[in-house]
Amino acid sequence: MARIILLIFTSLAVIEFAKSKTIEELFPSVINNSTLVTWKLIKNNTELIAAANDSKVMMLKANVYIKADGNVPSIENTTDKGDLKLDDFLKKVEEKQKGAKLYFKTNDIFNKSIAIVKAYDTKLVGQVWIHADVFKGPFKPADVLPEVVDPTKLIEKLNGASNFVISLGWTSIEGNIDKTYGDIKYTPEMFDKMLEQINKIKTNNMTNVIISVRAALAVNDIEVIKTFMKKNTDLKLTIWSKDGDFVNEEKLSQLILDIGVNKVYLDIPKTLMDKLKFISVPNAAPSSFSSNIVFTFMSSILSFLFVIRML
Repeated sequence: MARIILLIFTSLAVIEFAKSKTIEELFPSVINNSTLVTWKLIKNNTELIAAANDSKVMMLKANVYIKADGNVPSIENTTDKGDLKLDDFLKKVEEKQKGAKLYFKTNDIFNKSIAIVKAYDTKLVGQVWIHADVFKGPFKPADVLPEVVDPTKLIEKLNGASNFVISLGWTSIEGNIDKTYGDIKYTPEMFDKMLEQINKIKTNNMTNVIISVRAALAVNDIEVIKTFMKKNTDLKLTIWSKDGDFVNEEKLSQLILDIGVNKVYLDIPKTLMDKLKFISVPNAAPSSFSSNIVFTFMSSILSFLFVIRML
């Protein structure tokens, strides 16, 4: 009997250690300040090799697409340096123990790629973020927005893939956002709809969820985002921006400070980053993403010791 119990708890321990590490666990220097996470957009194999070998790069991100002449998922390539297949991208992520973020812009791309991505669910040391814009952004009727990815299908296809981080956002215009967009903002109703999808994700045993917002819109009403984040303390926020967007850096700095640097990822140009003014919080509590694995494993060990003592 004791051997059976030992086998059970040993298996639990192995399962826990098989889980992919969060970006904070891969790079402990950012454990209390997620704004320090560094990103690199990959477009071809040359860039992949360079970034994978660069110790300063923590997250490799890529836009996934399907070539017009076939169904092989590849990395969107705006250069003439050759194709990079999604599978080869993930192999390099596995080899170099980096974090990765994959952007899926359409239902078709996601549906044709998910089998490859799920094959790496337990292989990778670092977590893979699956990003999709699942709702339309708050833009004027004249603005042309990309299609959204069906959140119901997304959840259905990812069911059981507990190592992934699910990153959800709103569609946005392709061009830059200037001062004329000062009245365009995220609304409480938009966050309510997003929360409905997040709760559905959590019921499928996928607890790692991140919300993504565009900096130029987020600053137009920081109170809405602050209120949402304070009510949902288990979530984290990615703030992204395009080079050339008009962003009120003072309001953005205040938003980051109010939410907490341990709750915010910044995927923004260096020119904007250099203008921000916020301080690190060295004693901030670690993210629940980082602590869940430790808590569960320690609980398994303590339970095992208790059972052994009772025999």
